[in-house]
Amino acid sequence: MHVGRGSLGGIFSVMDLAAYVPLAAIDVPSFLSLPWGPLAFTAGLCLAIVACSSGIGWVHRTGEVLGEDEAARWNLIFNGIGLSLLVGCLLAVWWVVPVVVACLAVAAALFIRSKDPGLPEGRRVLAKGGFRNLVAELRPHVAPWSLNTGDGSRPRSLKEQFVDLIGGWRQRLAGATSKPKPGKRKGKAATSGDTFSFLKKDGTAVVTISLGSKQEARVSPHVLKAQQLLQATIRANASALALEPTESGYDVKALVRGTEKSLEKISGDEARGVMATLKVMADMTGSDAAAIRRGTFGVLLRGVRYQIAVESTPKATGEQMVLRLERPDAAEDQRGLEALGFRPKLLAQLREAFGRPYGMLLVVGPSGSGRTTTLYAALRDLDAKKRKIMTVEAPVQQPLDDVVQIDVDVAGGATIASVLQMVMRQDPDVVMVSDLDDRKTCEIAMQAALTGHFVFASLEARDTIDAVTRLLGLGVEPMLVQTAVSAVLAQRLARRLCPKCKVACEPPEALVRKFNLKPGAVKHVFQEKGCDACGQTGFRGVVPVHELLVMNDQIRNLITANPSARDLKAAAVLNGTLTLQIDGLTKVVHGETTVNEILRVTG
Repeated sequence: MHVGRGSLGGIFSVMDLAAYVPLAAIDVPSFLSLPWGPLAFTAGLCLAIVACSSGIGWVHRTGEVLGEDEAARWNLIFNGIGLSLLVGCLLAVWWVVPVVVACLAVAAALFIRSKDPGLPEGRRVLAKGGFRNLVAELRPHVAPWSLNTGDGSRPRSLKEQFVDLIGGWRQRLAGATSKPKPGKRKGKAATSGDTFSFLKKDGTAVVTISLGSKQEARVSPHVLKAQQLLQATIRANASALALEPTESGYDVKALVRGTEKSLEKISGDEARGVMATLKVMADMTGSDAAAIRRGTFGVLLRGVRYQIAVESTPKATGEQMVLRLERPDAAEDQRGLEALGFRPKLLAQLREAFGRPYGMLLVVGPSGSGRTTTLYAALRDLDAKKRKIMTVEAPVQQPLDDVVQIDVDVAGGATIASVLQMVMRQDPDVVMVSDLDDRKTCEIAMQAALTGHFVFASLEARDTIDAVTRLLGLGVEPMLVQTAVSAVLAQRLARRLCPKCKVACEPPEALVRKFNLKPGAVKHVFQEKGCDACGQTGFRGVVPVHELLVMNDQIRNLITANPSARDLKAAAVLNGTLTLQIDGLTKVVHGETTVNEILRVTG
């Protein structure tokens, strides 16, 4: 049999060669003899470098949600970790790598914990679906090639990104100032997720600021300050921002869960510049400095839109401005009356009151007590397809299905009274008036309530009895109040105890004395403690407190030109009215809030 050179003959040749060449002479490294220590150190070092650079970019790009000062501190911390890694590499200290990785993990966890409360609900990491949100947030910094697309449909290759990167550096070195050609993108172009935009009422962007970029230096200082204050308000989950004049300047305060929180103090000149900027955004024109002016505008922060209602009020010490934020999750507030915490008996009385074909329901309370939310819930309780419902608002807060909503152009000189007169000519079945703040508006609304229309209206007052005296104080005739008003609902919003950390305690003596409780009637109440779920405040959400006054003949007879508030209150209690404090006490006994909260909101 012939064996070719390329088959067995080759094998015999190798075997013959092995007889003359010792096997020990062939230096083939074994698995155990490889330098695994240096290789592992090199791999760990590379991963640590990638993690440090990605972490530094992540913090620098997303830390603005914490505010300028705190973001600077976090940037310093992560830059310090990166510098420690560099020093360790130069000194060839092997244990620096695991220490830096551990410090980086701890810093990242603390950074997420600090930043998370300022994010919208759908983007939080410490919530349901948080891991998906974390991956989406880290993706631009760890794997940017997976996001940058060349044609909008496919990921760009590394070669395409490298070419763009080199082209960008060539432009910088050449001092080029021309804009890139259409279809091409800069290496570090700001996305919509890194911008803050001021929007007009119709959604048109007026000013767009790229967060964390050098563009901020080219923006007007007053516009930049307004952006910083609004961003701090959104970060604090506040419902309102107030600029209050003082003798030394202005106090900037945010209303968080019903409690005022001081943000900072600014000079009078800076505050006036900020207020002038906000007036332009909200189209608040007019030269009368003594008039109350209102307007609306919007902001777009990292793709999330917030609607803001502005009110400017003159005071003896200067002009005060209040901005009320409608958060993007306001759709959750589009609920019926059952979800607003009414007692079953009170809810039945309330529905009986506005179920009549004519009359008036007044919803009263201070600013921020949820009056508009209650009025909208009551309108949703009606069948808008069978009844013609119209609203007169300044401004419109939420859209309502099958309801004609009229936004009063206060900046253009229109008034609620003039618009209400026009609305009544269209013969609606139900009318809602956002605010009764003058005699003429009150009289038009009450005349409508007496002529076959049901009127919902809002009024600033301490409680139901104060609402009656307030109407009389505006100059409304007692006979008109007696016959037009069907019921008055007063309400407050107290902070709700966090269910995860509230602790039981003995009822305080002040509570027992104030409400004349029998010994042992209340075994224990709850107080706040604080945990991560509530941001160490002990409170999470709000709980409403209500007082309903239903008119009857006895109460109507007491409404005179100079009524006695004590007699009116006694008649109301005799008629079954539970005061705000009594209703609040039931919330305390049920563990929903604290005694101090009820005393704070009810006075």
